[in-house]
Amino acid sequence: MLALHESHGLTGEALNAWCRQRGLFAHQLVQWRSDFCAAARPRSGGYDSLMLRGLKAENQRLERELNRKDKALAEAAALLILQIPTGHKKRSGRCWGRGRMTSVQQRQNLIDATTEAITAGARQDQACAVLGLSSRTLQRWQVGETQAEDRRSQRQYSPTHALTESERAEVLAVANSAEFADCPPSQIVPRLADQGIYLASESTFYRILKAAQQLKHRRSERPSQSRTKPKALSATAPNQLYSWDITYLPTAIKGQFYYLYLFLDIFSRQIVGWQVFEEESSHYASELLRDIVERQHLQPGQVTLHSDNGSPIPTGHK
Repeated sequence: MLALHESHGLTGEALNAWCRQRGLFAHQLVQWRSDFCAAARPRSGGYDSLMLRGLKAENQRLERELNRKDKALAEAAALLILQIPTGHKKRSGRCWGRGRMTSVQQRQNLIDATTEAITAGARQDQACAVLGLSSRTLQRWQVGETQAEDRRSQRQYSPTHALTESERAEVLAVANSAEFADCPPSQIVPRLADQGIYLASESTFYRILKAAQQLKHRRSERPSQSRTKPKALSATAPNQLYSWDITYLPTAIKGQFYYLYLFLDIFSRQIVGWQVFEEESSHYASELLRDIVERQHLQPGQVTLHSDNGSPIPTGHK
């Protein structure tokens, strides 16, 4: 290219002199110029048409892919908006599962929310799945098949063999009589059966007493109490959290044991102290804990001691 550029416009002796200076021949310049012009000409129409069709097909594929991703992005955004809570509560129109009663106002809120999501690009089945209802239910609401608040029957069912008020009063009178005042229904019913008397079943006795607020705990053992989940403890370094327990060690005599007191660092899993005694005692546990505090150079409030609710647990050592 440089030789053609420099020799452009030279003819005759000037061209020959230029060729001698650069060690070239004039026919070489002619050949190079011919090759350059041939390469610069447009290619055949068949090749151009084939390449153009390939480019169009690739362009169409990219456009379809772009449209698909745009639709997916629009659907994701619409479904995300559908899940955004309003204030501190979920959307008031959200359906909370199959079998739950949905008011007319809630149905309209669900229809509006679904229509808004579908308009924004979401599919109907996906929007319904987010709201917790089926597409068929939404279609019934949209065409007005369920306009009433509650189409279930309002009849209050009462068993034909239900006890009358006088019979319930008789059950209470028998349960509070001098003969059965201290007996539970599990004893009242069999005793009445031994006398050839049947007033009600044991479960009915319990229900009537409960309705009359006469079913309270009266036995000598402690009543059941609600339990709360214990506080979760964690350690991020050694000497922050210890756990301890007492293990029974069998001896040569059946029924007699030695007792292993062991303290374990939860973070490092190191046994920081242990001792074997002949009996369980909070005094032994406290003495061993004082020894651990001195050997580990623990400061007040540095370690939390975790244990079960056994009686020999030392208290006040943290």
